[in-house]
Amino acid sequence: MSGSVLIFWVTTLRRMTSPLTDQVKVKYSDLPSCWLDTLWLLIRCIVIAQTTNLARLKDHLPAVIDSPTAQRTKPQSHYKRLTRFFEPFSYPNARLAIRLQQLMAELTLRIIGSDRCFRSRLGRELLLDGSEWIIKGTKVQFLTLAILLDGIAVPIAFIDLEKIGHSLQQERIDFFSKMSNRFDLRGMTLIADREYIGLQWFEALRVTFGLNFIVRLKKGVYHQQVNAAKGKSQSEMVSKLKRCRSKKMVSKRIIIDEIAWYYIIFCNPKAAHPDEDEFIYLLSSWFNRAKAVEAYARRWSIEVTFRHFKSNGFRLEDLNLVGRHKREAMMAILNLVFVLCIVEGRKFAQRHPRSQQTKTDHKTGRVTLVNYIFILVLSRVLATLNNQQKIMRRFEKI
Repeated sequence: MSGSVLIFWVTTLRRMTSPLTDQVKVKYSDLPSCWLDTLWLLIRCIVIAQTTNLARLKDHLPAVIDSPTAQRTKPQSHYKRLTRFFEPFSYPNARLAIRLQQLMAELTLRIIGSDRCFRSRLGRELLLDGSEWIIKGTKVQFLTLAILLDGIAVPIAFIDLEKIGHSLQQERIDFFSKMSNRFDLRGMTLIADREYIGLQWFEALRVTFGLNFIVRLKKGVYHQQVNAAKGKSQSEMVSKLKRCRSKKMVSKRIIIDEIAWYYIIFCNPKAAHPDEDEFIYLLSSWFNRAKAVEAYARRWSIEVTFRHFKSNGFRLEDLNLVGRHKREAMMAILNLVFVLCIVEGRKFAQRHPRSQQTKTDHKTGRVTLVNYIFILVLSRVLATLNNQQKIMRRFEKI
């Protein structure tokens, strides 16, 4: 670690630390106090500025610190304080960086656990997807695993693949191997889109990780395996679905590498859109194919979460950090803020039930709640957690 970082820490350690920092250091004694204090400042700045760009976050530090010294400090000095926080992540497998990631994961899980209703509705479904973009010529792709909590996709693990395009089967297997050491995922169901296919990958999900899965397939794949099984061929299944308009789904049990799976074709509810296919093709380990079709519709929740992270919330694509591990650290902080917003939003909705919005399906007459919690809470968090002391007291309770 560079000498400038050590000097910065020694100097900052002389300052008075917060009660929250002292409380966290009981368990994480090896994390420098100034590092933890900067983490709390980052969280508050992200909530206020709704961005992950350090150049913009620095402008909010004087107001968040709220001291005469902070007001007199040059903006460039505030910027250096934020960039120094991420310097340890420049070193592969840095001990302090790993410990901070453990703290972030624990805080995120504790926030989820602080909501009793949230905890009681913990689902058994996982969602896998990726978000990619280019930052100043650098390719970024966050492969993200989320758990479905009461209709909301909450990320629990992510990795920057540093590329644009589909992930490789082995990359996904390696990612899940690391996750299986941290989480007990066996018996849960993974729901994913067309980018996450592959026979080696499917076998690893079932055999190695003990997961069920529901994955959308590309239109022209695995026809040979489908046709080899008893019953109608793939083209005959499609013809039957086209011919019998009252029939919404056809399925077939197939065997691949001595493992039984179910090939499902059903009518795409968005088929009228010019960019959508007439049918959706799934491969699932669920025996109940109708339930598998219903479950696949919940995959959209992770797209909503990505939208909150990006254009609809914190402008993740404005991230200006260089280096995979630095970007993953910022993603962990942002995920912590996201979970805090969701939990605070749910509490507000419970206290003010009239604020909940509904939508009505005019064909069926079914009334459902609109998942608007995150949109609602951005302003509410600013109102209820309107200073650094309140946010820190909230974390102390957690």
